[in-house]
Amino acid sequence: DIARRIAETFKSVYSLGDQQFSNLYTAARNGLEKFGDKMDFSILAQELEELGTKEAKTTLSKIQVFLDTKAFDNNSEFSWEKLIKSDGDVFIVQLTGYTRDVQTLLTTLILWDIWNYARRFGSEDNPFVVVLDEAQNLDHSETSPSGYILTEGRKFGVSGWYATQFLKGQMDIDEIGRLQQAAQKIYFAPPETEIKDIARIIDSDTKEAKIWEEKLKFLGKGECVISGQMKQPNGERLIRYSPKIIKVSSLEERKNGNL
Repeated sequence: DIARRIAETFKSVYSLGDQQFSNLYTAARNGLEKFGDKMDFSILAQELEELGTKEAKTTLSKIQVFLDTKAFDNNSEFSWEKLIKSDGDVFIVQLTGYTRDVQTLLTTLILWDIWNYARRFGSEDNPFVVVLDEAQNLDHSETSPSGYILTEGRKFGVSGWYATQFLKGQMDIDEIGRLQQAAQKIYFAPPETEIKDIARIIDSDTKEAKIWEEKLKFLGKGECVISGQMKQPNGERLIRYSPKIIKVSSLEERKNGNL
């Protein structure tokens, strides 16, 4: 349901109340019924105004900064299929200059578009890689686009590569658990407050976790712990390997061929 997803996306960013959510959902639904594919956020604003309720007015006030960005062009053509078939081109969505809440909202809307495309046309044989920086700022709940990518992405050919500065604080336990389902995890030197938790994730054995705590404390520049799965030599299936510390070569070293 597109109207519900629009309303839920705004709610996750702007902490809308139940009545505000209901008014936003109604406005989105009305706009879609009237305008179909021509529906855009200016129409959403008009529909909120037409509702005329107190909650509709406060909702419009909350989301006005986003509406003023006019970030989406309804007249231009874009196709994820063209991007996937572009022979290795990387498409970068640069959101610098927007406020944090607008960045989060735009990212979530784009992820919904990617997920809807993948559900219809995605394939494991033609993977769609999504690289997300500052992932701690996003909603990773069960019904969010990020949540779907983390839990169901593989069967639709979507591979999420997430970078996050920390796990605790902005994310709930279930969101952290969803991130930890990643087939491959890389831990650079973590904040001191998270060392114990990450050590337990790396190895659930109490004694081994203590050892990893010490290793994590003394990770040097460019060093990280890798944990996950790798293909067997015959390439037939993935097997889990023991976590280990590696050093990532600097760009300068790579230029000189010293990998």
